[in-house]
Amino acid sequence: MKTAKNRHDLFLQRFKKETILRWMASLTVTVVTAATVVVVTSREKPIVRFTDVSAVGNQIVYHAEVLDPGQTLVTDSLVLDIRTSLEAYQIPISTGQISGTQAMRYLSSEYTLSIKGSQGFGQKTFATEKVTSNLELSGAITDYRLLSSIEGFNYEVDVLIYNKDQILQTMWLHYGYSESYMYEVSQEPYISYLEDIMITSEQVTIPLATIPTYSSAVYLYLQGSDGVTTYDLGSLIINNPLIVEPYLSISDLSFDYVDLFPSIFPYDIPNLSGKIEVYDGATLFKSIDVTFSSPHQNSGEEPVFEDTTVRVGPLQSNHDYRAILKVRYLDEASGNMMDKASEELLFTTAPFFQMMVQVMPMGPDFNVNVNVNDPDNVISSLQYTLYEITGPGQEAYLTSGSFNEPQPGPMRTYSTTITKSNPNPIRMEIYASKTIHSNYYYGLVSTQML
Repeated sequence: MKTAKNRHDLFLQRFKKETILRWMASLTVTVVTAATVVVVTSREKPIVRFTDVSAVGNQIVYHAEVLDPGQTLVTDSLVLDIRTSLEAYQIPISTGQISGTQAMRYLSSEYTLSIKGSQGFGQKTFATEKVTSNLELSGAITDYRLLSSIEGFNYEVDVLIYNKDQILQTMWLHYGYSESYMYEVSQEPYISYLEDIMITSEQVTIPLATIPTYSSAVYLYLQGSDGVTTYDLGSLIINNPLIVEPYLSISDLSFDYVDLFPSIFPYDIPNLSGKIEVYDGATLFKSIDVTFSSPHQNSGEEPVFEDTTVRVGPLQSNHDYRAILKVRYLDEASGNMMDKASEELLFTTAPFFQMMVQVMPMGPDFNVNVNVNDPDNVISSLQYTLYEITGPGQEAYLTSGSFNEPQPGPMRTYSTTITKSNPNPIRMEIYASKTIHSNYYYGLVSTQML
């Protein structure tokens, strides 16, 4: 086990090493004035990988993604290196989704593809794939472009097929989109397939049907047939740009606090963080970091979300405030960290009121009175829920009910009688129905033990 001294020594060693590296980098800059140095302070490493590499005829087809959530990569340092022992190419690339082709001059040769870049201390290889050129029956989606994303995602895709000896009589694109953000909790997305698109040329650009913005990805399968056998020629998954919608609503409101409910759609967003900002006029009153819960499966049926509410207070009574939810997330389509804010939520706290709960044992019964001083008639009714304490950390629901309605007036007493049938303790939750500036709210106001 590492002691505090061990951790301190490790920190000092790391600090000394990073100091020396920074000093050496500064020497490099004095010689090469055009160099750009990025000191890596983020712990988030770049995510760099090839998603597909294949050979179609004399063409290398590559797809890759470069994600930099920690923004540690030096701008303009990224390259795709393609080489054999006889030739080499370097293609400048950027973060996000990368697609393209490169002609091969030497057939039956092994080509090595590498994604390289700098984090401030020299060129580094992040991912490597190998492919051997051949002239077998093959095909691939070589590139794609998002044309618009207003009503839905509209793509066009470039297709390349090497139809050796004209074996294929028919060729088509089989495709669909995932609905995992809508219904699925498991790792396997549900795919809605669209009508196949017939292909009449070995190299063609195909427009796809409009893809709903709630889908997370498009699944493309290139296929062909010789009249007897169906051949799978190539496939590709396109990650759709995230259409992120943060929402902020009020779950309860009183004269001195507000309970805010932050939510996000879709829910499974990578590298997601959020905060709620509450303003009193132009002044930031409070900033609160929030987390968003993912759904869990309930008996193998529909997903269940856990509510996450944030209480903000103390607030002034009968006072105007505004709140906004701000989120930051990784857009895998572009490879960039993105910021999005909800619409402003305007609210006015309730006029001041007072409540006092009295619990009076009367034999096997408990008389519970709630005295309120409520000149503005904020409280319209009171309800309760009872739980029996059956053991340490265990309880069972008993019943729910309402308090008796009192006589109207600013000073009112709500009352009820609770009968205990056994000696086990009972936990009583008291809820208030409130009308605040013509809006209805309902929330917990007191917990009592009987």
